[in-house]
Amino acid sequence: MAPSNYKVSTMRGANFAANVTAAMGTKADARWATGKLVKRSLGFKRFDVVMAWTCKTRDESGKVVTVRVGVTEECAKRFVETGEM
Repeated sequence: MAPSNYKVSTMRGANFAANVTAAMGTKADARWATGKLVKRSLGFKRFDVVMAWTCKTRDESGKVVTVRVGVTEECAKRFVETGEM
């Protein structure tokens, strides 16, 4: 994992967040969440790398519906287990 709170000397600094992904879901695949590392700005050219989760489900016709984007792991676990945010 990338070091947290590192300094970028230019406005177009490299994205040091690795392509690490994670997933969790129910056995029936009714609800699932996928996570990836993203870089967020802390201000003053400082950044932090965090895991952001996207919660998805299927509607009545079987299409995938994105419920929420950029949530924490606790919120994603609660959504997968109970369907509540």
